[in-house]
Amino acid sequence: MNFIINGKELFNNLNIVSHGISNKNIIPILSGIKFNLTNKDLILTTYNSDIIIINKIPSKNIKEINDIGSIVIPGKYIIDIIRKSINEDIKIEILDGLKLLIKTKNYESKLNGMNSEDFPNLDIKLNKEPIIIKTNDLLNIINQTAFAASESETKPVLTGVNLIINNNKIEAIATDLHRLAKKSITIPNNINNIINIVILSKNLIELKSILPEINEDIKIHLFENKIIFQFNNILFQSKLINSTYPNTDQTIPKTSSIIIKLEKDELYNALDRVSLISNEHKIKLNIQNNKLIISSGNLELGNAIEKIKINKNNEEDLTITLNSKYFMESLKVFNNNEIELHFNNNNQPILIKDSKDETMIQLLLPIITI
Repeated sequence: MNFIINGKELFNNLNIVSHGISNKNIIPILSGIKFNLTNKDLILTTYNSDIIIINKIPSKNIKEINDIGSIVIPGKYIIDIIRKSINEDIKIEILDGLKLLIKTKNYESKLNGMNSEDFPNLDIKLNKEPIIIKTNDLLNIINQTAFAASESETKPVLTGVNLIINNNKIEAIATDLHRLAKKSITIPNNINNIINIVILSKNLIELKSILPEINEDIKIHLFENKIIFQFNNILFQSKLINSTYPNTDQTIPKTSSIIIKLEKDELYNALDRVSLISNEHKIKLNIQNNKLIISSGNLELGNAIEKIKINKNNEEDLTITLNSKYFMESLKVFNNNEIELHFNNNNQPILIKDSKDETMIQLLLPIITI
């Protein structure tokens, strides 16, 4: 392998596949990036047992191809070296089997590589008729649901996002049993059979970081135990969680006795201030006449209170205790500023809705105080 490439071009593409580098040193070769240079393109591959990322740099973006070949290069070091030479042309050449020369006009280093034949053989197949989704829609699914998935491995299925695809609709659900996030979008495909899968939320967050900035078509290839997202010259494969996601429909209240309307930013800022001295993120909401009174207390620090004017659908009042951290995280994902809070009583979940967008709901379970 012997080629010359612009440093910025190589760095940007290495940065994409870096999200698939394994942080565990159980299998050393998985801490590397596989370089496979052909006359058509340079194929960069990473694999960490959960995800596979393949990124192709077409030959037209490579300044010179003098010799083809393949090698696995320690990911952290090659990225750091290229980052320092981002504004220069870089020559990369295999010397003596597994020794890699990295050279610019005034810099030269030699890295010990690994045999590409020892890298896992990744059999990547694509469907002839993939599901099509727009970048913005996929970003909304990730942004508005993945954060609500569980971080605990006690119930592994809850660390994922449940995707249900039926006809021309994708419904995404995530819950950690303290909160729930649900988002639905429409797609151009018409899926005859209902597809119900669970994908690790952390993998979706990694995918989010490499999605294109422009709103374009993303192809989704579904298989029994994996999902592949295809865009530009990139393939992102994630394994699926092989378990049935719990039915959350019964968790979501069908009716609401109290509905209040207010501005998201005003509510978020009030929660932020009041929760500064809260005890374990506990805050109390008191709906009283045309005001929402938010309060918190801490035996060591004191207490805080803030009042917000609201529009309310009836004369009922209510007091409920919630987790301010979960509340604020839910508010962050709304795109519009006018929101609705739906209540029934102090023992039932509250719903947070966008006044202008019915495709998303956020649900919070109350903290039951005795």
